[in-house]
Amino acid sequence: MTLDHRLTQAVRHVADRVTVPEVDVDTVRSQARAKSRRQVSLVVAAAVVAIIVAGTALLVGRDPGRPAPIDPVRPPQLIGTGAVWYDAAGLHHGNVVEQTPVELFEPTGDGVQGVLALVRGGALYRDPATDDVWFHPWGGEPRVVGHDSAAGPGGDLEGDVAAWFEGHELVVYDTARDREISRTTETPVLDYATWEQSGGNGFRHVSGEEIVWGSRGQVRRLDLATGKSSILWEAPGYGSGSEDVHNGTRVRHDLEASDLILEVDGRQERRIPALGPEVELSSDGSFLLAPDDSDTNTPHPAAIVDVRSGERWNLPGGDHGYPAIAWSYGDVALVLVDRGSGEGPPLACHALTRQCEELPFQGPVLLPTS
Repeated sequence: MTLDHRLTQAVRHVADRVTVPEVDVDTVRSQARAKSRRQVSLVVAAAVVAIIVAGTALLVGRDPGRPAPIDPVRPPQLIGTGAVWYDAAGLHHGNVVEQTPVELFEPTGDGVQGVLALVRGGALYRDPATDDVWFHPWGGEPRVVGHDSAAGPGGDLEGDVAAWFEGHELVVYDTARDREISRTTETPVLDYATWEQSGGNGFRHVSGEEIVWGSRGQVRRLDLATGKSSILWEAPGYGSGSEDVHNGTRVRHDLEASDLILEVDGRQERRIPALGPEVELSSDGSFLLAPDDSDTNTPHPAAIVDVRSGERWNLPGGDHGYPAIAWSYGDVALVLVDRGSGEGPPLACHALTRQCEELPFQGPVLLPTS
């Protein structure tokens, strides 16, 4: 007998002695389901642990002394861009026209008009009939946020902070959170029509750090961190319409020389000749906008000056005396060339590209103020 034959017989002999157990199919299925659930549970647990570890790593890497960002996430279409102005058609925001619940021109025709100011998420305006202050979020529902305002509002084009006076109380308001930041008793804005915007509000700078306004020959400042107010400088002769400030940039007017004096922290003082005292700094302080003042017997076109280089660009128009001027979002300067009647055409001029375009309008035009 060969070896292969012997092995074959041995295997058969062992197989005959083995008893195969009966298989309970239901039990097998139940055990398989239980195993599957355990595996899923382990995967979920591992994912949770991974998230916790990642979150802990982020927290460990964050500077504990630095506060978390508080600005809400906004849809890009609701953040202010381009030119904003008001006329009989409504409130223009670029190519969109939205209706306001109140008229910003006094219907009695006595020349009284509201004030239009901007924050990045919308516009604020004062009702000339009631002195109520409205907040108009872009694409949202306007609402009253202030009352009995003789001066204001002013707004931060790059943020959410607005400010206005209710009597002698300076109200600082967060438009994103719909709440007051502070309310303090201050020397109010000098209530008169400024050159840059008839019916203007006298606010020179509004931000999350400070509120700056002109009042009775002074430029005053409220520090929001400390709640303390102070006088930045005296501005005799022209009150709230003659100076502007943006963080470390200050613009003053030399009445005798008809020059603007530009002061920037860390730089030598610079004089800009033949520009009038009605000056506006852009939202980031990079450019200033003012009317030409070279000869009082000729038209006065507006000019844009680069704060860093001093380079000047004379804007078109200005055939009807002093134009009304304002800044909208970004580097967009607004010029109302026929300010005498308040009827356009209004121009939108881009400081960076040095291009201007005529804006559509119906009847009198109201430009935003600081």
